[in-house]
Amino acid sequence: MNAGRLQRWAVVAAGTALLAAGGGGWSQGGVPTPPGTAALRSGGRLDTAPRTPRTWRFATYTTSTGETVRVEVSDTYAPEAVSGQAWAEFFGGLVHGGELAGVTVRIATPPEVAAVCGDDALGCYSGGLLVMAGEQFGGVEPQEIARHEYGHHVAASRANPPWTASAYGPKRWSSAMGICARTKEGTAFPDDYTHYELSPGEAFAEAYRVLNDRRAGILGLTWSIVDDSFIPRDDTLRAVEQDVTAPWVEATSSVVRGRLTARKRRSLTTLATPLDGVVTVALHVPRGRADTLALVDPKGRVVASGLWAGATTRRLTYLVCGQRRLAVRVVLAGPPGPFTLAITRP
Repeated sequence: MNAGRLQRWAVVAAGTALLAAGGGGWSQGGVPTPPGTAALRSGGRLDTAPRTPRTWRFATYTTSTGETVRVEVSDTYAPEAVSGQAWAEFFGGLVHGGELAGVTVRIATPPEVAAVCGDDALGCYSGGLLVMAGEQFGGVEPQEIARHEYGHHVAASRANPPWTASAYGPKRWSSAMGICARTKEGTAFPDDYTHYELSPGEAFAEAYRVLNDRRAGILGLTWSIVDDSFIPRDDTLRAVEQDVTAPWVEATSSVVRGRLTARKRRSLTTLATPLDGVVTVALHVPRGRADTLALVDPKGRVVASGLWAGATTRRLTYLVCGQRRLAVRVVLAGPPGPFTLAITRP
C-alpha cells in the first residue's frame, strides 16, 4: 500500500503481535501504568517505542439484548465525551455470535492509538483486544474503524483448517473468494504484510465492515485499503454473514457402502466440495482384496491415490483448493464382495 493510502486508513492486522490482552504495559483499570514499551508494526517487522503512562475507566457493560461487552476508555477523554455503555451497544448491534463476550474494546485518543498501533494506523486488534479512537481519525468515523477491527475479532474466533482464519479469513468467505487458489497464484498473501493490499485477513475485515454498513443503511461503497479484487459481491457477503452467525466448526463425515462384482468392477462416488480444506477417504475391504482407491477430478484425472494403511484399509488425503466437485473411485482387485468408504470433508 502506498503511503498516501496508508495514511487515509491503515489497520494493523490480526495475527501481528502488537499487544497482549491485559498486558504489555496497558492498564486494566483506573490505575497508572508504569512506563514501558509496546510492539509496533514498522515495515513488516516488530519494533519498540516508548509508551507514556495512562489510566483507564473500564467496565463490563450489559447491552439491551442482555449480552456483555468489556469497554475501557482512556482517561484523556472526559466521561461525558465517550460513553462505554454506548459503545457496548454499538458492538452488540453488529452482526455477531458468541465471540462478542470475548472482546475487550480499548478506546483511546488518536495519539494514544498511534503510540500502540503505529503512526499510520487508525486502529489495531490482537488476541481479543481491539484498540480504536473515540473520535474521527484520519477522516474516518470511529464506527467504521470499529466495524473493521471487529471483523478481525470475528476471524480470530473462527476455524478454517488447515489454515488460520485470521490470515485466510473464515471458512465460507475464504472458499467463496478462492483464497487458497489465489495464494498459489500469487494474488493473495496471507500473513505477509509486505503485500498489505493483497492480505486476505484485511479483505475479510473490510468485507465484514461493508456487511455492517449495509445493515446500518449506509449507501455506497468505501474500499481503499485492500485491492479491488476483494470487493465483496452479494454472495460473498452472505458467506461473511454465515461465517459470523453459523460458523463452520468441524469436518463432515459420511459412510458409503457398496459391492463390486465380476460385472461391476468399478465404483464412482461423487463428492461435492463447496468448501476448501482437507478431504480424507478411507477404503475398507475384506481380506484377500487389493482394490485401488483414487480421488479424481471431473475430467477423470487422478488427483490423489490411496495407500495401504493396514491389511484391509487404504487411505488418501487431499487438499481441496477451489475444486467444487470430485469423485472417489474404487476398482476391484480380487474376489467380488463389499467395500466401505469413510469420507470426511470440510
